[in-house]
Amino acid sequence: KIHQNLYNTSTENRLRLLGFLINDRMTILEEYNTAYIYASKADLERFNYQIGDTEGVVNYPLTIANIKMSVLFTEKQDVIRLSFRSKDDFSVNDLSRKHFNGGGHLNAAGGTLYCSLEEAIDAATINPAKNLRIDNNKGSINIGKDADFVIIDKDFNIYGFDFIYSMTNV
Repeated sequence: KIHQNLYNTSTENRLRLLGFLINDRMTILEEYNTAYIYASKADLERFNYQIGDTEGVVNYPLTIANIKMSVLFTEKQDVIRLSFRSKDDFSVNDLSRKHFNGGGHLNAAGGTLYCSLEEAIDAATINPAKNLRIDNNKGSINIGKDADFVIIDKDFNIYGFDFIYSMTNV
């Protein structure tokens, strides 16, 4: 009965919020084995948010094959709270301490940013190569790094080229 009351009890609003966040607010970055979910203040108000309603939401993307890191952005009054979760030996604790004013432990950490929700998402996703420790080979154009090219024609059609070509002194 204690287990039932602690873990198997939800409000209708919490379940509807969970469904909405997963369906409408989850983004998968397959090339980086990363997913993120965000909850704006308006989203939380729409579902009559109560403390604890977003508990565990950050874990759901980790159930997807090949997802190694998940982030939940929650917009609060004048602050963005970030919840990080990871698998294996990827340290979200190090990531959170270094970039997001937070900490935790190897596979679970939290952080805080004082900016807009959009700015927070950009800060956490704009350079995932660095966050995933593959920035020695990807993420910028430098000698010794892999080169991925995108060509855009005059009609804005995008032609992507993703290949391994280690740049040499040019």
